[in-house]
Amino acid sequence: MPFAPIFLQIISQMTGLNIIDVSFLPLIPIAMLFATLLFAKKVISDHIAIIIIGILILFRQFILASHFQEYLMAQVMYVFFVACLYMYYVQTHGKAKVVYLIFALVFLLQTKYYGPPMELWVLTLTCTLLIVMGTQDLIKYSIIRSQTGSILILFILSLVIFAYFNPKIYEQLVHMEGSLSILGNTILSTLEMAFSGSSTHLGELETVRSSPLALKVNNLLYTIILAIVPLICVMVLTIKEKNLFFWLRKPHSTYMAILVVPFIAEYALYSIIGLTTLRYYYLIMPFVCIYWLLQVDQRRIFFRIISSLLIILTCSYFCLYIHYDINYSFVGEDSTSTLIQFMDKFSPQEKLQTQEVMIDHHSLGEIKTYLSNNLGESNTFNFIQYNVERYKDLINSNPSCDSMLRYTIVNIDNYDKPIRKGLPDWTYYEPISQYDVQVESNYNINKIYRSKDYCVFVSNPI
Repeated sequence: MPFAPIFLQIISQMTGLNIIDVSFLPLIPIAMLFATLLFAKKVISDHIAIIIIGILILFRQFILASHFQEYLMAQVMYVFFVACLYMYYVQTHGKAKVVYLIFALVFLLQTKYYGPPMELWVLTLTCTLLIVMGTQDLIKYSIIRSQTGSILILFILSLVIFAYFNPKIYEQLVHMEGSLSILGNTILSTLEMAFSGSSTHLGELETVRSSPLALKVNNLLYTIILAIVPLICVMVLTIKEKNLFFWLRKPHSTYMAILVVPFIAEYALYSIIGLTTLRYYYLIMPFVCIYWLLQVDQRRIFFRIISSLLIILTCSYFCLYIHYDINYSFVGEDSTSTLIQFMDKFSPQEKLQTQEVMIDHHSLGEIKTYLSNNLGESNTFNFIQYNVERYKDLINSNPSCDSMLRYTIVNIDNYDKPIRKGLPDWTYYEPISQYDVQVESNYNINKIYRSKDYCVFVSNPI
């Protein structure tokens, strides 16, 4: 994903800040605020409702991001894509349509580069819009209009980009077993996912990133309201209009209805392999919920009640999140520099490039950013991720069959938090703090470095 380093480097050159400081600037919340207001203003005329949507999305997810995250930036790019595709769909002027379509293609590519899994959203939304527009054309005009043909081209491009350049299709989906039983079990655990924030299909040493009970209850109520309110509103309008497909009469309603389809597609796809994700749900459902609420409640009575409840839940969630200090801590450049200097002195560079350095996902990102910024090379060490066997070597005096000389870098501030593994499965492992006694009694490892931010273990089993 080359866009993130380039983007951060550009901001670094413009501001004069080093790239680590730039990564902690609130770039994503600012971009998300702009994208949210842009799209909300196009579909909703009520300024209060637009502000409410901005609050729900920002304070629920994006303002809590303590540093630059590519997947969050991908969600920002997707909202821009949604806005551009919407304007193309409802716009009547030919020249403006071309401009919106070009911008939609640009944001499609940026969504792909910042977060490949989000390509599924683009693909599903474009496909659904194509089907709806094609059907409407055949019913009204008996031919497919050029406007729909342009969407077809966009869909083909997104499909080619998704299929050819997205390795997840081959690495994580095609070669993974899926079954209806897994799908059923995952569907039954959806409310549990909303309650705990994580899936519960756990292997050895794996864990979920659990939240305090107050946050779980808050999250569950918020999730249920976002689902029930638009559902009730659509049912009321269906009865009032005496037409199940009333939402096809207006482009605005049509688009807001099909915005739900990417969530259904993503949920079904992940469920087949036993995973659950609600990231699309929390990103788009505030738009959908507020829009349909305004279509039903002309006097704004229920709108005030529901929106007030959502804001209270969101603001309390934000305060509770800060209070419980759930975010992972990051280390400053000085401590990272001291650690790197120690590693260089402790073992010659040519040896460190061959010896394994085990590290969690969050610390890996910070150290690689430092190495790229100061040394121009992020692969100075042979970094590896946690897995069950490697973790056992750290906490067990009886080494596994693949045991070898290995360094383990631990962020002390995150010592009591679940260990995050990166691609391809983003697993959480139990915190090292749960195995303090085992680590201290493990005669196969030694603690060779300790600062206020980092400690380093080295294992050398016989």
